[in-house]
Amino acid sequence: MIVIADTSPLHYLILLEHTEVLQHLYGSVVIPQAVVCELQAEKTPSVVRRWITGPPAWLQVRQIVVPPDPAARSWLARFSAASITNAGGKESPREGREELRGPCALIASP
Repeated sequence: MIVIADTSPLHYLILLEHTEVLQHLYGSVVIPQAVVCELQAEKTPSVVRRWITGPPAWLQVRQIVVPPDPAARSWLARFSAASITNAGGKESPREGREELRGPCALIASP
């Protein structure tokens, strides 16, 4: 199963010094680059900013693009394989990306 974490749960586990619980529960966890940016924000506690500069091997930073529904995925597939549109509407090169497929769980705060 692919496990994707949002900022808040990771942020608080870092503060509590218990991030290893994620590895024990899931093996590996994926976070979007946006989560890295939030964990590096100026107002973020320094211990969190330091932690994300050298993340553990079980934490993978990936670009995550999720079309809103299966119909949108097939619609996007008709466009050039050289680029896709990310959530911000900007085109990004597909080169170097890896598509994650399979069951997925999201760790997020309510």
